[in-house]
Parts: sequence; structure tokens; C-alpha cells
Amino acid sequence: MTVRSIVVRRLTRSAVAACAVAGFSLIASPVTAGTARTAAASRPLIVNMSYPPSTIDPSEGLNEGDFILPLATYTTLIRYGTKPGPDGTQQVDYSKFEPYLAKSWSISANSKRYTFHLNTGFHFADGTPITAADVAFSFQREITMNGGGAYYILDGHYAPLLIKSISTPNPDTVIFNLNVADSGLLTNWAQPAGAVMEPSVVDAHGGVAKDKVNTWVAGHIAGGGGAYDLVSYNPGVQAILKANPASPLRAVSKEVIVNFITSPATLGLDARDGEADITIGIPNATAHSLSHVAGVKVPAYPAPESEYFGCNLKVAPCNNLDLRLALRYGTPLAPILARVAFGYGALFTNPIIPDMPGYNPALSKPAAYNLSKAKAYIRESHLATPIKLTIDIEAGDEAGATIGPILEDYWSKFGVSVSLQTLSAPVYVTTTETHKDESYIRTAGPGVPTVPYYLGYSAICGISFNLTQICIPQVDRLLAEGGAAPTSRQQPYWNKITELINAQAPRVTFYEVYFPIVLSDRVHSYVFSDEFGQMATWGT
Repeated sequence: MTVRSIVVRRLTRSAVAACAVAGFSLIASPVTAGTARTAAASRPLIVNMSYPPSTIDPSEGLNEGDFILPLATYTTLIRYGTKPGPDGTQQVDYSKFEPYLAKSWSISANSKRYTFHLNTGFHFADGTPITAADVAFSFQREITMNGGGAYYILDGHYAPLLIKSISTPNPDTVIFNLNVADSGLLTNWAQPAGAVMEPSVVDAHGGVAKDKVNTWVAGHIAGGGGAYDLVSYNPGVQAILKANPASPLRAVSKEVIVNFITSPATLGLDARDGEADITIGIPNATAHSLSHVAGVKVPAYPAPESEYFGCNLKVAPCNNLDLRLALRYGTPLAPILARVAFGYGALFTNPIIPDMPGYNPALSKPAAYNLSKAKAYIRESHLATPIKLTIDIEAGDEAGATIGPILEDYWSKFGVSVSLQTLSAPVYVTTTETHKDESYIRTAGPGVPTVPYYLGYSAICGISFNLTQICIPQVDRLLAEGGAAPTSRQQPYWNKITELINAQAPRVTFYEVYFPIVLSDRVHSYVFSDEFGQMATWGT
């Protein structure tokens, strides 16, 4: 099996860079019919968001807007748990899991066998019970189609293929046997790639073809069975969902209207005027201004995503460690956080983002601005000044376009002459992934917030997605060993990796991205998820 050229979500951002989503919440409980909350809203919940889906097929979704509808309309084996957020709200906790279609599960001692026991009472939209065979079909579909969803399901393991076999000894039990030990799969399988589809619906509309997209499923829900039914979908314009009365996961709102609006001005006006209950993907500057408006609130949430400068370690001048260390100490991180992100972020040093399990704050303290230290490293570099450095910025990346001139100004103080180069999105992606650049500014994060997943494409040796081309064989070994170890024993591996990568200074991390969302005062229930996976909790 070959993996396609794009396998990781959120590699780049567009004009609404660094301004994604967040929310207000009600704590979600494990799914049972007895504890599920009854729908209470008497009017449709209006959601405006700036990310129109490119597809609603979980097998192909890669971008921010691709997951809101699949996660609302399909079931997955498990769901993320929750934790307290700002202002008395809640948000997902990527280290905790709750039952959903599966009522219980177990992992073998060697992390190579996953057994799930399913809840009864879940049905597809046509009333057909959801069984273990449907789970097996859906996972095999992901692998056969070999899209972005396969990378999630396989956790990036293609040689050998992660999943050795899937068995269904009875309708309520599904067993996954693995070729490679992997103790972190629950995080991957709570993603939309783990959605369970109805085989008969898929087969009636194009079936499953190796390495090919099913265009019908890209615009339709294949069986559903989740908290909502999709009753109307106009791609790029609007989606209307109604609560599924048969779902054990009962939705707070009986009806949700999602408007896809790419105009920041329109998003801001509708939020200010109360035309929208929830506004997702609004620019940070607009969110900051709305935080002072009566009738709305703007909580902001950390997520596993960061804004950073990356250096190509294989080409001059970034192949010089002393230069990279000079850039680290010569960057004014606090002013960048204030001026660019309007305070919606947190300072840290790569490689592990703070909202990910495995982050160690003691090893990830950002470097304080120190011009004298930057000048000293430049002298140690033995490079002739001015040192010329070209920084690539993706067209439409407002954060990068604002940060670039700041770096140009501050880095000139210790002998680095910056040339900013704005590239169209296709050229930018091609340039960075073929390593034809010297350096770049980027907003990025993992599709699955685990260390093996994230560093598996951004740190290991010899793959195109490792944009800095950092290569530390010991890191590769630690990632493999840590990923196979039980989660309770992984932290020492991640600590050592953090130390090894930070010593090489491949990046200057500006800040972890916080996602502001605008909520009208009518909203009393919202759990934040950067995959928008908690729609059942949204309500007025």
C-alpha cells in the first residue's frame, strides 16, 4: 500500500490563520439511554463557521471543516472525554476516552490486540442495527481507499500494515490484531476516520475501490446513526441537521443550521448582531474586539496547534546550529503573541505542543529574548554578516505575513538579513515538502494529538513531511519504543525526545494557538473540540 501525498490534517492555514474554534460546554457523560440528555432547544441552533467542508467522507477528510458533519452524524467506537475549560466551560481531553458505540474495550499486555464490546441499541438511519461486522467493514474501507483516513486508522504504520486482521466472533464484539504494537490507537480511532458506515448504503452508491474516492459518499451520509441526521446539505453554503431520536447519544438541540461563511466581516457582523448563536473560525482581531461587546462572550481554548518558524537543516545557512540558536534568542516571543495573536496563545518551545499528552513544561520553557546572547551565537557561527535568509510565507497566512516583518526587524539587529517570499498555497506546499526552501513560517498541528503521530511525520528521518529535515536516529528509535509502550510508561521517552530535538533548535516556536469562538448569551451548552466533534452538546 502506498500513502498519498497528503496524510496529515492542518499542515497549513489560509486567511483565517490562527483563529479557529472553541466553545462553551456541558460535561458529557458515558453514553447510556438512562443518562442521555433530552433535546431541549425550541429553535434551531445557528452556527456560522469559516471552514466549508471539502468532503464529508471521513475516509478523505483532512482539513478543518471536513469533520463537523461526519462526527455529528456517524458513530465511532469511542469518544474523547472532557475537562474544564475557561470561564466555567468544558473542552475535550485527548487523554481520556468515553464509551460510544463500544461499551467497553481491552488492550492486550503487548498492545497488539484490541477488543471492543459494543452497545446494543445503536441503529443506522433506516433502523438496521449497527453490529461488529459494520465496524470491520468501515475500518477495512478506510484501508482499501487509502486516503487520509487510512493514515489515522493505521497510525502511519504501512510496512508492515498496522492491522493484521479484524475478527467479529459475535455481532457485539470486534477484535483487532496488530502487526505492530501500538498503545495509542484509542486517540486515533476516536477521530472521524473511525466512523462506522452502513455497508449496504456504500455498496449501493459506488462501493469501495482501491485507492479511489467515492464521490457519492463525499457529499452524502452513508447510513448515519449518530446524534444527528443530515437532512439538507448544500456544499460550501449550508447544512441542516436534526436530532436523531433513536440515538442513545441525545442531542441538546433538536435542529442545527450550519452556515459556511468565508467572509470575516460577515462572520463578525452576524456574531455582533446576534444573528448567530455560535461563530467558529473568526479572525483573532475580530474576536478580541467582540470580547468587549454586550450579549456575546469569547472564550478561547488551547489546542494542539502552533505558529512557528522552521529552518531547513540540510541547506545553508540553516545548517549552522549556532545560527539557529541565535534566531531562538533573538526572537521577541511575547510581543509576537500580543501583536499577532492578540493574546490568544501560550509560549513554549518545540517539539511537543502543550495541549498534547506527553508535554513536559519543565523541558519546554521558551527562550527569553536576549540580543547579547544572539550576537554571541552569531560570532560562534563564523558566518559572514549580513547572513542572508529567505523565509517562505503562504499566501493568505495573515499570522505569517504579520510575523515576517517583525523577524526582519529584530533579526537585523544581530546580522541576519531576512528576505520574505510569499508563495501561493500550491507552490508553498510543494516548496516546503520537496525541501527546496531555506526556511518558512507555518501554522500546523497533528490530526491526532499524540507524540508518535505528530513526530512520526515531523521529526523522523527521511520523509517529505519532515519539513526541517531534522534527522536524529535516536529520536526514531525512541518514537518506535515509546509508541509501543503502555501509555503510563511513555513519558520518559517523550522527555528524552524533547531534549534531543530542542538541542538542535530546528524551529522557533512563536506560540501555541488558542482558538477563540464567539457565543451569544443564548448559548448555555458547548464543549470545545478542534474537530468540532461535540455537536450533541451544543445548545441554547
